[in-house]
Amino acid sequence: MIEPTHIPSAFRSPLTEDSWVRERELLRYIPFDHERLWSEIELGRFPTPYELAPNFTAWRWGEVLSVARPEPRKFRTE
Repeated sequence: MIEPTHIPSAFRSPLTEDSWVRERELLRYIPFDHERLWSEIELGRFPTPYELAPNFTAWRWGEVLSVARPEPRKFRTE
């Protein structure tokens, strides 16, 4: 599991990176409502869910965390 200190508080959970998360559970951990979630997906700023079966979509928790992690800072080495 990822160290919680590297994840914004809104994304802390007991889930592992390999966990599957349905929308209802996902909305407990992210600062979006249903409409904003799907808007962010359409804009390409949030991972798209996987259709695991008819009427059964879920996100991989590790992909959700990837949008929560800050990118490493790049330092100039001149």
